[in-house]
Amino acid sequence: MRSKLVILFCFIAIIYPITLLDPSWKGKLNTNEILHEEPRFISSLPNGKRFVVGQDYDKINIIHLVAKWIAEYGLPGALDLNYDIARKYTPPWYDEELQGLAAGSGVLYKDSRRLNLLPELINAA
Repeated sequence: MRSKLVILFCFIAIIYPITLLDPSWKGKLNTNEILHEEPRFISSLPNGKRFVVGQDYDKINIIHLVAKWIAEYGLPGALDLNYDIARKYTPPWYDEELQGLAAGSGVLYKDSRRLNLLPELINAA
């Protein structure tokens, strides 16, 4: 317990202020308010639904496709489906690298591939 408190203190006292005061940081602080309204349904297609939140310049489009995949196939199934869709755009060395990673770490190839595709599924890339 004490070591956790020491680590937390180090983070708060040393690392956090550095990230706030970094002179090389050229970003702009996000002052946009968080939208709390319910998404409005716009249209439906065979492979998903489209919703929208906000108005005018603050409008955000939401595609309700990934949640349907996860509901139908579970997260592993949705990640496998995502891989099958992206396979034709993926170079062969990608699979070779993941197979080497799986062999070296003792993790199943499918699990390493799924974990690697998680950011793609949620569009974090």
